[in-house]
Amino acid sequence: MQSLGMKFDQENVMRQCDQLANVLGGYGYDLCSLDSGWSVGAEGDEYGRIIYDSSIFNIPQLA
Repeated sequence: MQSLGMKFDQENVMRQCDQLANVLGGYGYDLCSLDSGWSVGAEGDEYGRIIYDSSIFNIPQLA
């Protein structure tokens, strides 16, 4: 995304998912997922739990 001049953040993810829904929703596609770039660090928190980067995303709002 950065290489395309787009910031990987909640606003752009929502925009992309809305566009996918507009184009592909009629064909049964109803999910848009984040593969990577949404979590803090590679190891998670001090207990090893993977947590989302709240400075970039509000995952509960995206769900």
